[in-house]
Amino acid sequence: MTTVPTKLKDEQITFTSSKTGTHELGTYLEACELGTGSTLKTLPQVIGTLFDSTTGSVLTTAISFRVKPNDTNNTLQARFGIYTNPNDGFVDLNQSIFRQRGSHQNSTAYSRLDMVEDGTKYFVCHTAHTSTSGQVDTTKFNVVFDGSQVLSEIQNFNTTTAPRLKRLEDEVLLQLGVV
Repeated sequence: MTTVPTKLKDEQITFTSSKTGTHELGTYLEACELGTGSTLKTLPQVIGTLFDSTTGSVLTTAISFRVKPNDTNNTLQARFGIYTNPNDGFVDLNQSIFRQRGSHQNSTAYSRLDMVEDGTKYFVCHTAHTSTSGQVDTTKFNVVFDGSQVLSEIQNFNTTTAPRLKRLEDEVLLQLGVV
């Protein structure tokens, strides 16, 4: 008879990770369990909250993005997992999104997705850079709104289409005997 306690068979199985060294399987799997008591989540339960059990695809409800609330830099945040509190779990992604930078300026550092204005046009930056002139570099910005073009389209509508619509309205009212 031996005085050394016998380990269960699964605890005798070890494996070696190239990143973290040698582990006993039982100890390693227990470390994957989250929570305690009635809130304990096993590894299959944790994985089940993140991946679709039929397709294996990541559950779209397990990934959330938002712009950080009350942040003047419009920092993009993400979270991975299911949370009961809608504000828990978000982390900054070190990326701003659609920061309103005002009028385009010389010698100013612009990040991707910064928004600037120049006259009646609004631009979004697609290449991070520091401006070298007071003029918007259209190789680094895309026009997202051109106020002059919109005004031109409105004037064109008022000149060409609006009179035809008025004549059509008058004809319909005449046919209905309203006038």
